[in-house]
Amino acid sequence: MKLSELARKSREAAEVRAYQTHPDVTALRIERVRGWSGGLIWAGVVLGLAFTMVNVQTFAASGAPLGSLAWCSAWLLDPMVSLVLIGVLVAEQVTSRWELDTPRWARNTKWFAVTATYVMNTWQPWAHLAPAGIVLHSVPPLLVFCAVEGGPAMREALTKAVARSLMAPVNPAVNGTPDTATNPTGEVHEPVHEATAEPVQDVASGPVHDTTPATTPAPGTAGTPSATSTGVVPAGLSARKASRRSHTRSSTGRTSRPYSPRARRTNRECGQKEW
Repeated sequence: MKLSELARKSREAAEVRAYQTHPDVTALRIERVRGWSGGLIWAGVVLGLAFTMVNVQTFAASGAPLGSLAWCSAWLLDPMVSLVLIGVLVAEQVTSRWELDTPRWARNTKWFAVTATYVMNTWQPWAHLAPAGIVLHSVPPLLVFCAVEGGPAMREALTKAVARSLMAPVNPAVNGTPDTATNPTGEVHEPVHEATAEPVQDVASGPVHDTTPATTPAPGTAGTPSATSTGVVPAGLSARKASRRSHTRSSTGRTSRPYSPRARRTNRECGQKEW
């Protein structure tokens, strides 16, 4: 009982693991990881660009009165740079998925946008040589730069992982495993082929062989060899013998019939039978 229970659990575990390691399941799992990874990277990029917006606006306004046209237009500088950077990142997301190289001008645009964001965000700390301000305002632009450079490379690596998982061999346990309860050793036996009956040959059309021993004719006698001497009976001769046997049976049947009173009286009158 315990052995059969262990064999059942072993089969169930083998089937579960076979389906979990199936190439399609593995590829789907990698696709989900790539989606989560891309979403988290995008969230960090957006938050980093939003953090630098205030410092860039302060750099662009350069002491303009609050609510003035120069002060309001300074809020457009950082979104303008950020939107161009995001547009390049979206295009790179598709090219990295199909393992294509990013055009040179697109890479240059990405680097220029990140560099401009960093300079405008850290201008005042560097002017006053404030170490705390330099570190504080340098982290978001540098993190965005690392994200825009590492994100496409990571997506390209995950795409290669998906392609490699699809080329992995399929576990044979998915299609069926040997029953370890009835076959604990797991040996594979060859199939037993049933013997097929050979077709019966038709002997009516061919010669009929006689199994009786052949007799030697007396010296000086002539004639055709009999069926017993050759052991072969021609088809025509066997047919004639069959007709003679049927005729003899019919004659015997007629003679074995009892005489009727009329037949007896006729025989007495004709003298064919004694009184």
